Amino acid sequence: MKFIYNLFNSGCWWGVGGTASAYFLRQLYGSDLQIDLYEPSNVLCGRVATIEIAGRRYESGGSIIHPSNRYSKSIADEFGLRYAERANSLLSFHDGENFLFRASEWKIVTIFRLLWTFGLDLIRLHWFTKSYMDMFDLIYTDQKMGHSYTDVHDLLFALGQDTFINATKVTACKLFAEQEFGKNLIDLVLNGGLLTNYGQTCEVNGFVGAVAMAGIQPGLWSIRGGNNLLCSKLHESSGAHWKHKAVTKVSLSSTGKFSVSTAENEAIYDHVVIAAPINRDKNNIDVSTACSNFCPSAKTDTRHYRRTVATFVKGKLNSKKFQCDSLSSCPVILCTSNSTFFRAIGLHLPVDYDNMNGDTIDSAVYKVFSDAPLTKNQLQQLFEESSEAKEADWFAYPIFSPPEQLDSFVLHEGLYYTSPIERAASAIEMSLISAKNAALLSYNHWYALPHSVSSKTLNDRSEL
Repeated sequence: MKFIYNLFNSGCWWGVGGTASAYFLRQLYGSDLQIDLYEPSNVLCGRVATIEIAGRRYESGGSIIHPSNRYSKSIADEFGLRYAERANSLLSFHDGENFLFRASEWKIVTIFRLLWTFGLDLIRLHWFTKSYMDMFDLIYTDQKMGHSYTDVHDLLFALGQDTFINATKVTACKLFAEQEFGKNLIDLVLNGGLLTNYGQTCEVNGFVGAVAMAGIQPGLWSIRGGNNLLCSKLHESSGAHWKHKAVTKVSLSSTGKFSVSTAENEAIYDHVVIAAPINRDKNNIDVSTACSNFCPSAKTDTRHYRRTVATFVKGKLNSKKFQCDSLSSCPVILCTSNSTFFRAIGLHLPVDYDNMNGDTIDSAVYKVFSDAPLTKNQLQQLFEESSEAKEADWFAYPIFSPPEQLDSFVLHEGLYYTSPIERAASAIEMSLISAKNAALLSYNHWYALPHSVSSKTLNDRSEL
């Protein structure tokens, strides 16, 4: 049997979702499958990208992976991708003018400051975050068994039942207060982590808050050479034919198949996976004549994505403002309020950093997150000297606003959409999980397998 699929991701988005969909489809269907992947630019991986400054490349998009992210780890291991070295960091929280907490180069001093500022809340935070990750870890077993989910609500309910669903309905501020975390942890750690990872305060949904707290824990890693190697390896392994064209419309043909249109021509496919958000901020792909369920539209969807500017600077931080005089003594600075003109400042090593071959900390650059491009005056406030600066300006993740609308992955039988998972939380691993779900939806539908589950048919996890 041979039939054709179309997988596409358009513009600067999580291209990992499109390449991973192709990879998982190849795993499920085997070699007797033709896959076309539509991407008009000359690079895959969209929001997982690198930027060159001072003759080296640095992560400019999705830059961290959690140690519990099984798909990222297994893909990296399968293709022999090595883990990158990361700069040592002294974590601090800043209100734009002064430090509210700052780690010390002396570990015992840092421990004392942590206990003084947060008490035992950091230990409680570890177990709270772990409980969420342990529940979410069930997705890997479910997908290994061939289970697929028709919408984000069903997926979250299958893993965390009301705990996860309710977390998407309230703010992270409220969720963490209900868990009796102290004001210092919410104001500093929660807001600092969210502003760094998502550009928003704890007014985001609670599920995003839990994900963001995982994103500031120890053990985070990235891929040597750049996380975008995930996409190139997934694409290579899938054998997908890369069409350098932008899709403008997907419609249902009279034969029950799907017509995919570009500016130049159209092609017919049995199944289609859309791996790019359709919204007014980026993509205006018309799927109105192909939907039978939920139908995303750039005209009617009022939700937006959050603009993020990452400014890379080769220079020296303002030693008076940030109380440091060398690369090794300068802290990672997380802002705790969105009233400041910058959100975070961190030291980053080149993606090909190798201290065994003579690389030193001097090859590092600072990455500054902000909501808008930094002015010359703002850069001078942050840096007392700089030799080069470059920007990566992009729509990074959704603007979260609970209660979240948890949309369908199925636009029509045979037409699947990976992006709705981002409304729960946005991360590289979330894109991989949604890509695997799309591949399973396709496979289960094609072979009429009873492996698509919903909240109406799920049993209590305690019975397993």
